Amino acid sequence: MTNEDNLKNLALRPNITEKENAWNLVPGDIVEHWMPHYLSVGSREATQLQREERMYYAPCVFCGRHIGRIKVEGAVETCARNNCEESNRPRKVPE
Repeated sequence: MTNEDNLKNLALRPNITEKENAWNLVPGDIVEHWMPHYLSVGSREATQLQREERMYYAPCVFCGRHIGRIKVEGAVETCARNNCEESNRPRKVPE
């Protein structure tokens, strides 16, 4: 695999802005560190992308794995037994 192959899936999302209090530009996996209730269920401030970024790093309540790992490895017995939503999705095979 070449460096170009490794960079195909690389995404850059800079979070530098001239705007003051532009919390909608802060990645979802770190925004709650600075704004604890920003992503709460009733909040209308967070973007869909921020919510997805946050959940990417949240461990599964059944197996304790992060969503990226579940997508690559597939469901384990614990997930299937608890009818985990991710256990019903097709497995993502790395390129």
